[in-house]
Amino acid sequence: MTNVIKYCVVEGFFSLELNEELASLKISEVDKINKPLRVNNVLRNFKVHQSAAQTWCFARFLPLLVGHKVPLNDRKWESFLLLRDMLFCVCALALDPGHLLSMADVINEFHECYRTCVPDVTVKPKFHYTLHYPSMIKQFGPLLHLQTLRFEAKHNYFKELGYRSKNRKNMRKALAERHHYYMSSDNTGGKFLSSGDCDSTGGSTVPLALLDNEFQRLLAGVV
Repeated sequence: MTNVIKYCVVEGFFSLELNEELASLKISEVDKINKPLRVNNVLRNFKVHQSAAQTWCFARFLPLLVGHKVPLNDRKWESFLLLRDMLFCVCALALDPGHLLSMADVINEFHECYRTCVPDVTVKPKFHYTLHYPSMIKQFGPLLHLQTLRFEAKHNYFKELGYRSKNRKNMRKALAERHHYYMSSDNTGGKFLSSGDCDSTGGSTVPLALLDNEFQRLLAGVV
């Protein structure tokens, strides 16, 4: 999508001043959490750097924002629209046999259009995998139920945690403990340590270092 937007800007179809359109975009409550972030308005540094859900939301609404400014039958813009149509089928919760036939046509047309627009670019294996999507849906059901995005998001949590903690000693135990604390806090909705749920004697705060060694040892794992 980055290359298509850059191409349209260079051709003068529209400018990179998309932030105002994105800010004024009225979307449903379901999509509000995935509303695209502000984009860089400098062509040299422009890149669609969003999460997977935000990129999908951006791809769905971009034609509504600037599609009327792009000339008809522009091949690169058509390749983007075909990719968008293919993603609609990939993300669908239910499909009938007629949709699978249309999906196969869209995928074949996208491949042909893409190869025409960028004949010098080497096609990645994932492009070939899309040709098998209709048969996979027919055999296993909608692909949305087979996605790995949630697994990748979970892996990203541990990856970021390992990077921030700077810990390389018994990392598996450290990550497991931190994840346990995180899930415990998340499952209690942040109310476990709230003042309304705990009785207080009204005493003052005492630094941990001033407590007895036994108390310091017991509290070391939770403080």
